[in-house]
Amino acid sequence: MVIFYGESEKGAVFMNLNRVMHEIKYAYAKMEAFNEYYDVNVLLLETILNNKLNNGEILNDIYENGKNGVHRAIAMLYDYIKGERKIISGLKSGELILPEKAKQILQGIKTEKQAGILYASFPLEGQFNVVIKKQRGAVFKADNITIKPHDNKFLLINPMAVYGNENYSIAFRSFDESFGFAIMYGPSITGAKGKNMLKVSYFDPEAYYIDDASKYRNASEFGEGID
Repeated sequence: MVIFYGESEKGAVFMNLNRVMHEIKYAYAKMEAFNEYYDVNVLLLETILNNKLNNGEILNDIYENGKNGVHRAIAMLYDYIKGERKIISGLKSGELILPEKAKQILQGIKTEKQAGILYASFPLEGQFNVVIKKQRGAVFKADNITIKPHDNKFLLINPMAVYGNENYSIAFRSFDESFGFAIMYGPSITGAKGKNMLKVSYFDPEAYYIDDASKYRNASEFGEGID
């Protein structure tokens, strides 16, 4: 067993931790839901280092078993975040499954576009942890951002950036983890090449919901220049 705590030599601990970080980074592991709300690799590392899931066994598992250990850890992390929530998806049906609050937020998003540059503002108010993701692993994360309805504009598509015209997601969640709202632009569930869609997700203490945003509003402006 690899010892990460206690009387181990600092240099050895550092090298072991580097290996664990490498395994997490290149396992490309995902949770079954909630991925859009977190920098999953960072969250996993911080969670296991702070012993929120166990007393250090996960670190040893990853060190000794590589990607298999990472996937076991991700499954534990998912269960920890999900808690007692139900997972409700409308992606494969025509049913409208979003709660009224989620519909109102989605329908209230305002967009501004010029020369292919897309900004979005949201009808949200309060303090939120914000995560914006792009392809190629780019993640922007900011905690405790104060947001007022449509006062904050977020850049979602930027053709002036090297990889600006790529899939993206933006997610807001409350500090107490009782609320989350996100939109995610990317490949459709059909898997057909060149077919993209805007997904919307929402969670409250009871459930996590995910659906096709085009059921609730015209979503075409969210993908112009990407499709």
